Amino acid sequence: MSFRHKIRDHSTWKPWAFRDGPGIHSIDLDILPGNILGVIGPNGAGKTTLLRVISGIYNNDGKISRSASTRRRHIGHMPEQVRWEGKSSVQTTLEMFAQMHGNIDEVKPLLSIVGLSAKCDTPLDNLSQGMRQRLSLACALLGEPKILVLDEPLNGLDPIAQRAFCTMLKKITEKGVSVIISSHQVAGMIDLVDRIALLHQGQLLIEGSIDSIQKTLGLDGFLQISGTNWSEEVKMSAEEALEKYKEKGITSLTPKPVDLVELICAATGINPDEVGFELSTDDMSPFKRLEVEEE
Repeated sequence: MSFRHKIRDHSTWKPWAFRDGPGIHSIDLDILPGNILGVIGPNGAGKTTLLRVISGIYNNDGKISRSASTRRRHIGHMPEQVRWEGKSSVQTTLEMFAQMHGNIDEVKPLLSIVGLSAKCDTPLDNLSQGMRQRLSLACALLGEPKILVLDEPLNGLDPIAQRAFCTMLKKITEKGVSVIISSHQVAGMIDLVDRIALLHQGQLLIEGSIDSIQKTLGLDGFLQISGTNWSEEVKMSAEEALEKYKEKGITSLTPKPVDLVELICAATGINPDEVGFELSTDDMSPFKRLEVEEE
């Protein structure tokens, strides 16, 4: 998949002149039934653009198996932010969208799936952020899509709401639905996703399971070892660590937790302090794709 945004060409006096701007370039992704694919990367990497191309909102410049209009019938898209406002109730609002799919009977089952049955008569103005996200998810599930595309669904949710939302997604995948999720809340994605795709400057750097990507980037095999008033991070086997540090008095020896920020930095060469801040560049040169050996 490829897509370039059109931006104003200030090199000419013609007000209608545009040129190719940033976008995504030759991205090839495996979307597996019942799996959750996490799309991660720094700001400006092209995550939202990729999700919109997959959903058929943007036309793909390259080859793809189905046209944009056909994809929209099989793919449910949850935008990053929907401003649900007004006096209309939750159920009435969802019924309005269901009419576009020609099946109003699926409204009540969907409200139950996303946990809004008790709030079906609540006006949109009275919904919390978590409830608004659930309503957006319900709209994306209309028409029984085979693929669910979620752009920053965890934004604005407190930790309890995030956990409930992730549990709900897991239940949806049990029905064979494929989920593609993009989020800056990378810490919350570790236990949620089955695979990750790491983007940088509009290109796919690496894709695969977290374990296989850690191995490819040389971030596997680290241990956190500590004792009284000391702690270290080492890359060795547990047996080696116990032998080397036995005289210092070990109180804790555990595998180092997965850190998706470290994966982003290792694959892109970005300074960890820059991750999460706006990064912009006009350099459109391709990056080398990192091959991952599947286990």
